[in-house]
Amino acid sequence: MSLFLNSSSLKNKLFQNGKLALNLLNNVNFISSESKKRYIPTSGTYPLGFKAGGVHCGLKKNNIKDLALIQSEYPCTGAGIFTTNAFKAAPVVLDRELLSQQPDKKFLGILINSGCANACTGLDGLKDAREVSKTVTKCSGTTNPSMETLVMSTGVIGKALDMDKIKSGISALFKKVGTSHDSWMEAATSIMTTDTIPKLLSNTYRLRNGCEYRIAGLCKGAGMIHPNMATMLSTIYTDARVSQECLQKALNFAAQRSFNAISVDGDMSTNDSFCVLANGAAMTGKYADIIIDDPNSEEYLQFQQALTDFATELSKLIVRDGEGATKFITVQVRNARTFEEAKTVCEAIANSSLIKTAVFGEDANWGRIICAVGYSGVDIEANKVSLNICSADGKKKLAIFKNGEPHDLNEEVASSILKEEEMLFDIDLGLGKEEARMYTCDFSVEYVHINADYRS
Repeated sequence: MSLFLNSSSLKNKLFQNGKLALNLLNNVNFISSESKKRYIPTSGTYPLGFKAGGVHCGLKKNNIKDLALIQSEYPCTGAGIFTTNAFKAAPVVLDRELLSQQPDKKFLGILINSGCANACTGLDGLKDAREVSKTVTKCSGTTNPSMETLVMSTGVIGKALDMDKIKSGISALFKKVGTSHDSWMEAATSIMTTDTIPKLLSNTYRLRNGCEYRIAGLCKGAGMIHPNMATMLSTIYTDARVSQECLQKALNFAAQRSFNAISVDGDMSTNDSFCVLANGAAMTGKYADIIIDDPNSEEYLQFQQALTDFATELSKLIVRDGEGATKFITVQVRNARTFEEAKTVCEAIANSSLIKTAVFGEDANWGRIICAVGYSGVDIEANKVSLNICSADGKKKLAIFKNGEPHDLNEEVASSILKEEEMLFDIDLGLGKEEARMYTCDFSVEYVHINADYRS
């Protein structure tokens, strides 16, 4: 067996005594967070009319940045989905309220703090969230009475915001926000908690009529990740002009295939939020009259697919940075009757601790995968189910289970696939034509260590 740990301190904690320790240490491979740095962009192309930045306001110690602002020069339409946890954090309650008031309300940006979740803080917490929102709007200097600011928080639950520090930080942010890649990176860094890397992406897209627009997004999350939704914050910004109805519809579609298709540990939090702002700054000149406002139009379908592809890649960064994660797993379920059934089977596999620990130990215990398919709740015809395990690049593939029976049980190939950092579990239900994907990671001993010491 090969164990993967992220810190020598954990190694000492777990294996400090006995002959077993000596034997295990001979087979320990240490994975550093250095390998994750390849996912940090060194440049980007950001949507017109948006500025970003991050500062240290004092919610965190050691001068670590803890307050981010992404601000638009132009009024934005907004859309969002939030945690289904009964204990919704104050910023979640406020943002849902503000977004429900469109089209009367437009948005100038989003303020995000780390270091304090402002969750389970009662009416005082909601009052603080409102005050934060109004402070940002006031500092922006806007005279538009319909303009509002969305707010998000992440950190320890049950702790009140330090409003003096937040207000001081907001003033500092307005002096610092900018359009450069470094400015966006500062914002992405400021929202991190147990994340080991900032999560930032940007890309350029084109409608069929030639109109070019940009999308940028940042998110945070590494633990307490589970669909509907996970403990993560994600915000996406675009300079496309999109009606509120179409923006919300596109976000709902994208979320089911991205941020609601990731799982690290099956635990759901109180602050989960995924919001999109669109300011229309790209639609100028000969494209000034273009607006994506018909959900049946080709332009809308193009935008929906672009947003989905973008959100999927952004959400994968959370799994890649999962607490203690050493493996990235794509779960693909094909030939289901419906997308919903395919997604249900995906979730059963992606959330299985037995499967995730087997992957950590590089043990090709494929029976755990088949077992999860069987207990997923979907009406399965056992003699039609097949399972392939594959390397991420597709060069290695093992048809380990076919039509309800063991097929190719080549332990050498299976072991070589599980030794890789990325892999694919491909399940064919043989029931229809729909498919779904989810993204998850392994369970390592480092995950226990991180969450045992979270408040320490």
